[in-house]
Amino acid sequence: MKQKQLCVNCGAKSLGRFCPACGERRIEPGDLAFKKMFAEWLDASFHLNGKLLVTARKLLLSPGFLTKEWIAGRRTRYSKPFAIFLVVNVIFFLIQPHTHVLGYGLAGYVDQSMPRNALRRELVAEHVQASGEDPKAFAARFETKLMAQKKSLFLVMIPMIGGVLGLLHWRRRRTYVEHLVFSIHLFAFFLIALAVIVMPGFLLLKLALPHMGSAASVVNALFEGEWPLVIILSGFLGFYLFRAQRLVYGDSRIGAAWRSLAVVVSVISLIVAFSQIVFYTTLWML
Repeated sequence: MKQKQLCVNCGAKSLGRFCPACGERRIEPGDLAFKKMFAEWLDASFHLNGKLLVTARKLLLSPGFLTKEWIAGRRTRYSKPFAIFLVVNVIFFLIQPHTHVLGYGLAGYVDQSMPRNALRRELVAEHVQASGEDPKAFAARFETKLMAQKKSLFLVMIPMIGGVLGLLHWRRRRTYVEHLVFSIHLFAFFLIALAVIVMPGFLLLKLALPHMGSAASVVNALFEGEWPLVIILSGFLGFYLFRAQRLVYGDSRIGAAWRSLAVVVSVISLIVAFSQIVFYTTLWML
């Protein structure tokens, strides 16, 4: 009969390879060898990547499916919401500078042609004078700080849109965490659509412009600036929200339609508000 050993992690009596109390694996000869460590790293990496790929595919092709699965308790086959939340923020951190999303800078905040910018122009002038810097050096420092602030957008947006969903579906008596998971999946879809569909589409359009002849100037004018991208992404968000809310919350077509519109308007409003707030926080930090 095999003698029981004590688990090195929790001290419980263990007979097999894994402790029945805490799940810790028993140390075996060769565990501390580099070959074994490398094999474990490969296994963990491919397992994680496999989960991420399955999760991304479900997000793109089956809106609401992951949220419904998570609420039902079927979670092991997909990446956890918190892991998705971290990945979403890292992806946004990497791709944001290469998109028109939050593409504004100091020049836009103090644009002379916009009367509403008068107060901001005064504040910037006061800060430049107080710092004793050259205006160009101050602008460069402002842009660096502003870029760092912009990357916190999703940290703010995801919990707030979770709250908006809670208000829109208050009669269903769902917990805030359920709405938060829905919001995480929504913005994960947003970023995947931006990186996989929208950005390549804009790149192809840019490459095609020289071959469009006289129509190139019209097309360029239509897609110049941030708002064309906002409108396109709003369409993607509306599509996801409509499908996902019908699946997760059981909304009717009309209910899903007006709630989707309400969430899209909330997202755009929060982005606009965020763009205004980060000007003052960036200026305050300088």
